[in-house]
Amino acid sequence: MQSALKTVGLGLVRKASAVENAFPTSLDYKAGFEAIIGHSWALMQSLDIARRAAATNATLLIRGETGTGKELLAHAVHLNSQRRQNPFITINCGAIPKELLESELFGHVRGSFTGAVGPKKGLVEAAHTGTLFLDEIGEMPLELQVKLLRVLQNGEIQKVGSTNGHIVDVRTIAATHRDLASMVEAGTFRQDLYYRLSVIPLEIPPLRTRIEDIPELVHYFFAKAKHRNYREALTFPEALMPYFTSYHWPGNVRELENVIERLVVLARNEEVGISDLPDSLRSDNPPMGMLKLPLHPDGVSLVAVEKELLLRALQSCGWNQTKAAKYLHISRKALMYRSDKHGIRRTDK
Repeated sequence: MQSALKTVGLGLVRKASAVENAFPTSLDYKAGFEAIIGHSWALMQSLDIARRAAATNATLLIRGETGTGKELLAHAVHLNSQRRQNPFITINCGAIPKELLESELFGHVRGSFTGAVGPKKGLVEAAHTGTLFLDEIGEMPLELQVKLLRVLQNGEIQKVGSTNGHIVDVRTIAATHRDLASMVEAGTFRQDLYYRLSVIPLEIPPLRTRIEDIPELVHYFFAKAKHRNYREALTFPEALMPYFTSYHWPGNVRELENVIERLVVLARNEEVGISDLPDSLRSDNPPMGMLKLPLHPDGVSLVAVEKELLLRALQSCGWNQTKAAKYLHISRKALMYRSDKHGIRRTDK
């Protein structure tokens, strides 16, 4: 139960590198948003929407695969809102047993059920004047979706065992890895609740589509893990970066952080070597010069392939443009033009 319910404090977090001017955004990185590392185009678009929505009371629906950082984004929105000094309450709708979820959310009165020896304040009420973050909202039972809709429509809760309503002032942010629109069509998620939640829809892109963000994430997690595990002398050679940028990362940023932690703890020498990499990275990565290009039935994006090839060549050559151009058998001018076209920027400076 404790792992499913938590209140996040107002501590500031590590500041990410400045965004390169080549990206047509002028994001004002305030407290909270600095925790979200990366400058890829899709991520920056989502952050721009989140930043503009933060100062309002609009309800947000964050969609993204597991491990992409949905709670991190929700917390950043809270820290940049007018409610920043008030509670930020998180509840994972998929981690609490169905029979307990209603009481946890809305509270109960004394004697409402066996074991209810006293009244209990629910998490919605605990978030009064603050932000309620409903993680994995797609797991919420249909019968409770009606009660949540009442909160969104009228700002009113009804505790288990009570016949009276109770007014609350909360801002709701929901998140899911599921396709709620498809669930609505299947009848497993209420259409009216879906529309109430998705006033401001946000999408966090998976890590496999943010290849240019991977080096910055690797260096950040590596430095963090070294400090935490007393291995400050450990180094990470740039020659290993292609193993990270070409892996598909099904667990997204969370998986990347865990892999880096394992490397730091188990590295045999003072420099991380290929033999220290997990089998999943080594088996999924061909040597430079042998591109592994799966031909999917639905087709392959030539633009994406060119971007990945340029990025991997630059990383393999230590971001030396002359060497990378020679490797690709193109001029340095052509390399610079194509890199600018794809928004590729060095992130390990």
